Amino acid sequence: MLKNIDWLDVSENHLSGNIPETIGECTSLEYLLLEGNSFNGTIPSSLASHKGLRYLDLSSNQFYGPIPDAMQNISSLEYLNVSFNMLEGEVPTHGVFGNATQVAISGNNKLCG
Repeated sequence: MLKNIDWLDVSENHLSGNIPETIGECTSLEYLLLEGNSFNGTIPSSLASHKGLRYLDLSSNQFYGPIPDAMQNISSLEYLNVSFNMLEGEVPTHGVFGNATQVAISGNNKLCG
């Protein structure tokens, strides 16, 4: 894995499969754009290890399960888009989740909170 990468944009590339937990090893990552693919599985909780992550777009994929609570601990996160997946459960309320203008969650019919 590329540990020193700070920007990764693979949007709209027809990619599929799970996002590996090793994504957390990319410690320099600031921008991660995965929208518009067919990624599935749960959102890796290792994303929370990115202390400098500012922009995360996971929209329009096939992620399921809850939004990891640990994601609210990414203090640098300014924008989060998880719209149009199959996420469920309660939306965390702290960190970036406390500012609705920076979080997009629409299109996940089983999310609440």
